[in-house]
Amino acid sequence: MFLPEEDGIDVEGLRQQFEAERAAGSLGYFSLAELEHLLDWYLLHRLYAQAYEVIEHTASLYPEAPEVPFWRSRVAFERERYAEAYLHAMAALEKIPLTAEVYNHLIEVCMVVERVDSALHLFALWWEEAPTTAEKARAAAFLTEELLARGYAEVAIPILWQGWTVYPARRLYFVARLAKAYQQSQRVGEGLQMFFARLWEEAADFSLWLGLARLYLTKHSYALAVQALEQARLLLEATENDSDPAWGTLYRLWAQYYEAISQPLEAYRAWLQAREHLPYHPEVLLRLVAYYHQNGQWEAAEPYLQRLHQKAPYLAGTRWHLARHLHYTGQYREASLYYRTLLHHPHYGPEAAYHLLRLYLETQQLDRLKKHLDSLLNRYGEAPALWLSWVRRAYQDKLERLAYFLLETLRRKKGGLQTASLYYWHAALALNRGHLDQAAHSLEQALLLAPDQAHLFTKLTQGQTSLPLSLSWLLRQYGGLR
Repeated sequence: MFLPEEDGIDVEGLRQQFEAERAAGSLGYFSLAELEHLLDWYLLHRLYAQAYEVIEHTASLYPEAPEVPFWRSRVAFERERYAEAYLHAMAALEKIPLTAEVYNHLIEVCMVVERVDSALHLFALWWEEAPTTAEKARAAAFLTEELLARGYAEVAIPILWQGWTVYPARRLYFVARLAKAYQQSQRVGEGLQMFFARLWEEAADFSLWLGLARLYLTKHSYALAVQALEQARLLLEATENDSDPAWGTLYRLWAQYYEAISQPLEAYRAWLQAREHLPYHPEVLLRLVAYYHQNGQWEAAEPYLQRLHQKAPYLAGTRWHLARHLHYTGQYREASLYYRTLLHHPHYGPEAAYHLLRLYLETQQLDRLKKHLDSLLNRYGEAPALWLSWVRRAYQDKLERLAYFLLETLRRKKGGLQTASLYYWHAALALNRGHLDQAAHSLEQALLLAPDQAHLFTKLTQGQTSLPLSLSWLLRQYGGLR
């Protein structure tokens, strides 16, 4: 923290000494630096009782030490006792000098308890005290990441501009976050005006043109996005700027543009160019892996997937593509583990759920398939459109058995299949499987709800040489097509 370093501290020896003296009831002298090393070790290993003992011994040895409330805040935060962590943090602020480490911890505590006012006060203090412009920029970046993650985009905007102004070396970063903040706060028009206003002052700043391109892409103003990207390229060439982050960002935005206008091959080429400048950037690796997977080039995807797993294993996109890759290559157990980590993800959850169903069916794990279906019924039982999408997907994938299992699971729910489309699907698939009574019941329910959609049933049963009389009668009775 803010203590002077003591070279050659043997943390393991310290720990053994501390625990031996504690067991004997005769804890002796330790320096503050030694106690901090002990605290860090216990926190790393989640030994919170021992961490508290270190703090209490520190308080007894050094009653006026400003470290004590700060350390108490750290332990409370690790234990997810956030209100307690905040109280200790505010007590610490009255005693300790601000450093980058202290600032970062206090900001985290303030944001987790939604005390944005306190976080802004801390930022103002550290902005004045930070020893370098780089530290000021890092402080702005740290706070605004927390603000953007928690939905305070409007609050983040002026702080991001402060960072952009004070530290030119990180302007690409701040412009990217500014574009995100303007988009999140639904102030894209204002963002465009602000970027142009800055260009009047610094016409040669390519980062501002990249910011304009980002905002134009969010507005689907593709012609204007192209103009901004071309202007950024001209400025980079004119200034002989060979910065990898700059050129990599330019090609990333070109790739996003080509994806937006449905030119996947051009997008792929742009991602490859971005890779030349940003070989370990998670988005670049993810998009290349996605392209190869979509085109069935599993071997080509593998080196990028390995690199992605090494550099960004925490990303949901990494786990998704790993699951798909392992599934395709027959590593079913590992694939199922990754699918399950994504089941509650807002974007990947429904896709992971479907592919896990496929995996269980392909490997004849029917008990797990049933349990997974029951779990999906509890989670998505009130989302018939999602179930219909799964049914259609299974049918297109020539997994009619899975489509039928999905419909049967939803049919057990109180209220049944809920929509005419689902009843028509169930009627057709039940008929194909020889369950005539089920087919008749579902067809009648579908016709009662939407007789004008009977063509769906006839399309799905085209393989039938003739319909059973009971089903033909229902179609005639309700004005159906056959």
